[in-house]
Amino acid sequence: MKKLKWLAVIVVALIAVVVLGACDLFGSGTNNGTNNNGGTNNGTNNNDGTNNGTNNNGEENTVELDESLIVRVQQPTENAMTVKPAAELISQTWNYTLTETNQIETFTYLAKTANENPLDSGTFFLDSSFNVAWHIRDSSGNAILHDSLNSNNFTTTRTTNILTLTIGETYTIRIRKGTPSGNVVIRMYAPNGTDDISGYTKVTDVLWFNAQQKIYTYTAARSGIYLLSTSFNVAWHIRDSFGNAILHDSWNSNNFTTTRSTNNVTMNEGETYTIRLQKGTPSGEYTFDINNN
Repeated sequence: MKKLKWLAVIVVALIAVVVLGACDLFGSGTNNGTNNNGGTNNGTNNNDGTNNGTNNNGEENTVELDESLIVRVQQPTENAMTVKPAAELISQTWNYTLTETNQIETFTYLAKTANENPLDSGTFFLDSSFNVAWHIRDSSGNAILHDSLNSNNFTTTRTTNILTLTIGETYTIRIRKGTPSGNVVIRMYAPNGTDDISGYTKVTDVLWFNAQQKIYTYTAARSGIYLLSTSFNVAWHIRDSFGNAILHDSWNSNNFTTTRSTNNVTMNEGETYTIRLQKGTPSGEYTFDINNN
């Protein structure tokens, strides 16, 4: 009988130990004790392991943020390109000495772009160091330019010509001067071919002679309204990939009656657009911005 009593005491003691251990493990009581540096902690210990109280010097307990978990969004930077400078667009030069009356000099020119980019036809600039009469024919003999004359006294002479030439075709150019005039320098300036500006947000280029054209292709990265702007007014000609005109400014004999510096154009993702900028008078360097924010 005594053995049973002792056995019961042992069982009760074991149960008490188990219960007390569970309370220490899962309890949420208040700790009003003293910490290791002599201060008191009056906060509440939560089951999630955090302490919302104050420490011994009165500062609020906070959970530090792991910065490795922060996703930082990189803002897009300006993507700019500079097109080949105009000073490098001299395609060919000829030098002659005109020492006789009504002297004629004849030479040929194979039309090509300055940067070897593709182009069907383009605007070329032909000049001379003094006035001469010009006679220009294509490879089929058709007159491209033929200055008038009267009894060898030329009523039309000029130093500059704006020509639309077909790339890859050879042209015959003849100059003539009624009176001896010494050394003359003839220069042909070629346009750039079509520049692909897809992906760029800013383009720097040059329009430096009358009626010069700049032609670009641009493939839209996404559908939406694009703001196209230039640093000075130009005439705009924009076509979609099917050749449909989206914008075509009017002009008369190279004097543009409609010019502007900004346009809002709707573009479709993946579609390539041809953009031609043109200026009636030389204007120098400009910037062309494309924005689809």
